[in-house]
Amino acid sequence: MKFSSVILFVAAAVSPAAASNCFTSGETWGDKAADARTQAEAFCRETNLNFSYNGEQRKSCRYLTNALKVEFAIRWGGSGTRTLGLNDCIIRLKDEINNCSRGGRTTTADWEFTADPNRGVC
Repeated sequence: MKFSSVILFVAAAVSPAAASNCFTSGETWGDKAADARTQAEAFCRETNLNFSYNGEQRKSCRYLTNALKVEFAIRWGGSGTRTLGLNDCIIRLKDEINNCSRGGRTTTADWEFTADPNRGVC
């Protein structure tokens, strides 16, 4: 585990700000939560997790069905260059799926994680 991953994990474990900020309207995961978790892991594995500046983001839109998509986003809100650990990426995005029936957005240790189910086209 890299040092930045250890900091993220420890900060998330002790920080009340690590609680999910669930969306209160919009689509739900329904019976596609497991598919969303699979897509979250794929997104993290396929994404460059090296961030160079404050506000830098990685986004992806993926289909769960013909009519339901999930929009993932990771945003670095700190200063300087940081690398997000793969496991941290997977865990945090899955938290938004597992803890929020309509998806959510959470900031943990200067990282913002979003998983948002929606209807429509990617």
